[in-house]
Amino acid sequence: MLITLLLCALPAPPALTVAAPSFQSPATHSAGALGQSLARLADQDRRLSFTPRTASLARKAVELKRRGSEAVPAPGAIADLCEALFARGAGGDVMARADLVDRATDPGATPVVLSSILALGALGPNLGGAQAQLEVWAKDSDPSRRAHALLALYLARPELGKALADDLALSDPFAALLAVHVHPAPLPENPAVRRWYGLRLGAARRFGLVDGRPWSEILITRLAADPAFLEELILQELPSVPVPAVADHLLALLLEDPTPARIRAGVRMLPVALEALVASGHWAPRGGDGWRELVRSILEGYQSDSMGECLAQAVEQSASRGLALAAMARRDATYLAPLEAALASNDTGLLLDVMYGAGVTDLARVIPALRDLEEHADLEVRAEALVVRSRLGDGDAHQTIRDLLLAVSGGSQDPLAESLMDSLERHRGGFLVLDLCEVLSAELPFGAPGRLLALAALRLGGRRAATGDLLEESQLAPSGAAGEVLALEALGQLPDRAELVHLLARFPSEVLGRTDLVLAGACVRAGRSEVDPLISAALWSGSIHLSLLSAALAREQAGEVSLLLWAMEPPMEASSEDLRRVGYCLGQLGGMVALEEISRRLGSSVGTDRPLLQGALLGAMGARTH
Repeated sequence: MLITLLLCALPAPPALTVAAPSFQSPATHSAGALGQSLARLADQDRRLSFTPRTASLARKAVELKRRGSEAVPAPGAIADLCEALFARGAGGDVMARADLVDRATDPGATPVVLSSILALGALGPNLGGAQAQLEVWAKDSDPSRRAHALLALYLARPELGKALADDLALSDPFAALLAVHVHPAPLPENPAVRRWYGLRLGAARRFGLVDGRPWSEILITRLAADPAFLEELILQELPSVPVPAVADHLLALLLEDPTPARIRAGVRMLPVALEALVASGHWAPRGGDGWRELVRSILEGYQSDSMGECLAQAVEQSASRGLALAAMARRDATYLAPLEAALASNDTGLLLDVMYGAGVTDLARVIPALRDLEEHADLEVRAEALVVRSRLGDGDAHQTIRDLLLAVSGGSQDPLAESLMDSLERHRGGFLVLDLCEVLSAELPFGAPGRLLALAALRLGGRRAATGDLLEESQLAPSGAAGEVLALEALGQLPDRAELVHLLARFPSEVLGRTDLVLAGACVRAGRSEVDPLISAALWSGSIHLSLLSAALAREQAGEVSLLLWAMEPPMEASSEDLRRVGYCLGQLGGMVALEEISRRLGSSVGTDRPLLQGALLGAMGARTH
């Protein structure tokens, strides 16, 4: 995705990790190599390669983008198309020549035109009859087209390109530089050269190899080395009703360090225990951010009725007061006055929190106060007020949102639209918001802003019948489109074969955070081996708590036998302590049955010299106390 837009520094071998890429506006592909020396770009370029499979993968991507070109003429889609076109050339796809020439013949010096010209250069010996066209463009009056064509000809047919550059040297500074260039020195400075390097890197990451490995493999290695990511993935995918050992270790994690991921897992899996801990004073979130995360998790998990003491304490904390007020007002009328005062506040953050809480808890009595915010100076406040009114049953708000998004799909500009879609995503679970999404999905044209978001919300809300073209919308959506990640999350809920193929093609992504968590979670639930390195890395991590939770997840998703096989084939760097820890986890979860199976596979019943068996014995004995 959009690698062409900003080249990242690749560390020199033998290191395998790669700096995370940046994603900037793809106004021009030459931006892909800004900020780096040509020597550095040339060094990176030598680590890229393409295989026969490159051409077939890129061909499919081009066909997909062609189908969506009219519906989604967005910068992200254009950047993806440029990389796919270039990959067809780099992969030696002779069938691409006619299409590349046709695209390059279009008027102007657009990214697609210039990338198509360079893709012809990437064909190298397979350039064929397109050579004559490059020679014509190399003398074009447009300096950008001329430079790209001359570079493409030089790279495809060095002797011919150098001779032509020599002929043009007196009238063209770039031609003069090419005429004296000697391989393997870096190519001379020019936007066409930087575009070439950027396209090469983007195409190699998506369709070829970096350091002889698929880019996805390198990204998986990076994810497996990220303890925070591994823990969040394990916690989000654990069953909602944990076995006793899982509950114990999750509580231990919460007591050790109540991170947002641990708080979310605690509310989802152990609401009664968490409520008791807070009520007794034995545990509390850490700081204002911790209290906010706790209240959000309670509201989003619809646990307001069962975690009243947590809310009562949260409403006394300034950071979480706004979020908790509506839930407390439903339980105790004395909180109505503070709620109304908060809705009249000039504090934007407080206003947003109170409105969100009122929407999630279905507190319809706030609708009149929300109408007073229609002309508020802050766009986020106005958007949130509209969406919450719609969620609470205000038909006027419902109509206003519909009309605004339809107008935007028709080409009009409205600064409120982006904030409106952010609010719709936050409130996607509301029954009446889903009704609105059904209207939007039916009336908005394909590719219109907000349609992907509406379809994703409907799928997550259980209205699968109304989301027939969610997959195609997701495939053609430009990077950063409203609802892009939500759509991946929705497709990951019981995906069919085509949806799973799409998710696997996106995993791992290059957008750190929620995107990879969503994609990895879908792979875990589908039982895909692509995430095995991540679960295995968590299992063999240094934390007894995360090891046990990872073992529980692996056992739940892959079965006891697969978990045992992982334990029998530890990483080369695993120590005796690691083996004992993993053995303990297996014993805790599988009891004496797991102990006997490990003993049988190891061919020993003593255990004094078998750390894995030692741990399993301790774990099995501990499991008997539950």
